[in-house]
Amino acid sequence: MPEGPEVIILTPGGLEHGGGIGRLMGYVVDAWSRGHLDGRVRLIDSRGTGSVLWSPVFLAGALLAITRERLLGRAPLLHLNFTPRASTLRKMAAALWASVLRLRYVLHLHDEYIRYYRQQPRLFRWAIRRTFRSAERVILLGHYWRDFVVGELGVSPGKVDVLWNAVPGPGVRSPVRHSGSDPVRLLYLAHRVEAAKGAPELLEALSDPRMRDLGWTATLAGAGDIAGYRRRVEELSLAGRVEIPGWVDRDTAAHLLKQSDVLLLPSHTEALSMAVLEAMANGLAVVCTDVGALGEVVIPGETGLLVPVNDSKAIADALVALCSDAAYRERLSENARRRHAEHFDIQTYANRLAAIWNRAMRQHDLLRGENATHSA
Repeated sequence: MPEGPEVIILTPGGLEHGGGIGRLMGYVVDAWSRGHLDGRVRLIDSRGTGSVLWSPVFLAGALLAITRERLLGRAPLLHLNFTPRASTLRKMAAALWASVLRLRYVLHLHDEYIRYYRQQPRLFRWAIRRTFRSAERVILLGHYWRDFVVGELGVSPGKVDVLWNAVPGPGVRSPVRHSGSDPVRLLYLAHRVEAAKGAPELLEALSDPRMRDLGWTATLAGAGDIAGYRRRVEELSLAGRVEIPGWVDRDTAAHLLKQSDVLLLPSHTEALSMAVLEAMANGLAVVCTDVGALGEVVIPGETGLLVPVNDSKAIADALVALCSDAAYRERLSENARRRHAEHFDIQTYANRLAAIWNRAMRQHDLLRGENATHSA
């Protein structure tokens, strides 16, 4: 097989502290290192794991590393993971520097970006549009964003790829089956325990009177105002049933998924949660909101349940149904595992991503050849 492109991936916080993006890129790097893809990939942290004040230092280091590759005569393809706020500034700087060095780049849009873009000043929106239009390819997490990227950002439809996130299959981590007397184990798994991820209404739902006599326990894992949420657990008389351990690393998250039965993620905004896909891979029933591309992934009543944003009663209704009906929960579990295997396995994702990278390189070379012909 022909050798694939050399790729430098710029991602915030590295593999461990980069949230869902970090986990996804880590899975891709793992697939690459196992020899499933041709070529060579290198991941560079463009933000750092501490205070955001240090991010310019990490960005400068990333740009120096890219420059060094160019001075050594190499022309790697840059893969820029694009999110709102400071990430936009960092990746726009990287895209501009890539243009100076005559390097190609692919933009990978994560997170809910439409509202952020529309709130920006006119000149900054122009700069964002220019950055997107100059990319060789633009990768989206779902069809939800296609009209925005093509219609408002002006990206050519032929340069857009929809690539759902993916995670490893359950061959390594399959769910643990509990006896009928065991409590149903509920899991909230996010980068942060916060209002934007629906944590307050989730706790309200868990305190619903209908949940009182059902057998369940819940773990809310993520960074954030842990002390404040633990106080809220006490106020709602949920102590002993709800645990909030704080931020967990990749191995601990895998263990929690293996031990749980239901994933809860009632986010207000979301792109395509890695936790939802990891839950499906592990055979958990999923309860989440229909935001971002989640409605493209979770099939209501078949692989999980979709609830409205900021609706504690709807969350409680879903929890009562799942905690009181083991057969229903098991059916959702099996369907979720099957849907993951068919559509969201990391090996398929890695192969498709490599194909996009190769397409970006060929597309650039073809355009350069056409321009040279016209000039002659």
